[in-house]
Amino acid sequence: MSYAVLHIMKASGSCTAIARHIERSSHPDNAHPELRHLNRDDFIKYPDGVVGLGEAIQHRIDHAGHTRKVGKNQVLALNVLLSSDGEALRRLADEGRLNEWAEASVGWAKETFGSANVVGAHLHMDEQTPHLHVTVVPIVTTERRRKASEAKATKRYRTKPKNGPRLSADDIMTRDNLTSFQDTYAKAMERFGLERGVRGSEARHIDQHEYYRDCQRKKKALEIEVAELTTEKKKVSREKKALETSKENIQQETNLLIGKNEIYKSANERLCKDNETLAEENNILVTANDRLIPKVTELVERHDQLEKANAKLADDIARLEMQKSGKCRMQTW
Repeated sequence: MSYAVLHIMKASGSCTAIARHIERSSHPDNAHPELRHLNRDDFIKYPDGVVGLGEAIQHRIDHAGHTRKVGKNQVLALNVLLSSDGEALRRLADEGRLNEWAEASVGWAKETFGSANVVGAHLHMDEQTPHLHVTVVPIVTTERRRKASEAKATKRYRTKPKNGPRLSADDIMTRDNLTSFQDTYAKAMERFGLERGVRGSEARHIDQHEYYRDCQRKKKALEIEVAELTTEKKKVSREKKALETSKENIQQETNLLIGKNEIYKSANERLCKDNETLAEENNILVTANDRLIPKVTELVERHDQLEKANAKLADDIARLEMQKSGKCRMQTW
């Protein structure tokens, strides 16, 4: 079961900040600009000549008929936030009943705070969870509650009218009233499948200012993280550049080695071809040598024979010479 969410925040001063947020004159960090066209601000019509929520608040105060001077820090308006969980509101949107829910919520606010006091209503669809801002000027006509300090005071002031209109957020935001608001709003939301929150729950609503302070803290932390990541990115970029330079050098050396390898490969191919040619020539020479060996052997043998014949011839010549020489001596005698 989903809960009907009701939260009331006080707005003081000129209400400029809350008006900027509600009317989207400034863009909150958690809002999505592309969804802004889904927002609605036509639930309450401003009086003639009134432009903007700030003027609408002041117009109600000026025309409420109260006589007391508005204090510098007095609460001028209440920002009534009406919503539920995202799943419940998405279900209503799918059923085509989200506008009906918003109009019923505005109707409850008019009935509870008075139609004249409800000066603005804005449906925000551009945030994570759709919600309704109803702006209420806290004009009351009930008798003013006296503070304990006033009851003890000895000095008396002029008696103020008891039942006249007054600007008093405190008279509206009493503990009993706040409980009653939760009860009656939940009752009005029953037909949309929403129920009252747990009574006495310690769950606490984070108001807009606290939310934005938290966003600013997170933003600062993210900025620090982004700065660190930027520094790391620059370091990585430098390392990447160095690696790219190293890669280029390695590529150049690789290309040089590839070129040398092609040269060596070409030279090796030539040497292989020359070696094949030399091997073929060697085979031819070996074959020719094999054929010449018998002839050489034969020539050697003939040479030996000639040597022997030559030696014998020499012996014969020598013997003949000796014989010739002997004959010559015999003739001389």
